[in-house]
Amino acid sequence: MRAPGGGAEGLGPFLLAQRIIVIGQYLDDATSTEVVARLLAMDAADPSAEIKLYINSMAGSSYAVSGVIDVLRALRAPVSTVGMGATGGAMTVLLACGNPGRRFATSNARIQLAQQHGGAMGSSIEVNIQTAELNRTMYMMYTYLSQATGLPMARVEEECDRFKYLSAPEAKALGIVDDVIGGDPPRFYPELGRLGLIRGRFAKHAELEAPT
Repeated sequence: MRAPGGGAEGLGPFLLAQRIIVIGQYLDDATSTEVVARLLAMDAADPSAEIKLYINSMAGSSYAVSGVIDVLRALRAPVSTVGMGATGGAMTVLLACGNPGRRFATSNARIQLAQQHGGAMGSSIEVNIQTAELNRTMYMMYTYLSQATGLPMARVEEECDRFKYLSAPEAKALGIVDDVIGGDPPRFYPELGRLGLIRGRFAKHAELEAPT
């Protein structure tokens, strides 16, 4: 891919000029720092123009994600978020924290909800401290999601209790995104019930009526 006016190495400046940021990897401290730097630069350049944040990532550090969300809330420029490919865990929370009315998912995107994951090592006291911090960050993510979707905390906890994969329309119904880009995805139904679903045998909706 060649950016206008330059080769592939010019893609970064081109996206910056177009006010586009793409997250396509685990969001760690280094990546979140780069994202925040770009957000601040775009906001300073034109606080009235929209910034577009594309997310295709299944995981991120809760600290890194909360740092980006804090900056999003402080910006003057409107920020739209677009989930594509797949988003998961804390990255789904980031997707939901775009400006109201500006949160989107592409038609075939998968949106995963999940509990916060982590581990603890050390003495029993240190394990207790780390467990308490893990619980704190988990409920911080739940709070962000509750505020962004309008769902009560009890409903958010229920939805995130186990891995849950949503289609773009299902994410819209839960309030994670506001609209689906490209229309609804093709509908598929398992040919052999749950067993067929596990084995991956599907029939297109046009060829198989929906189960009643």
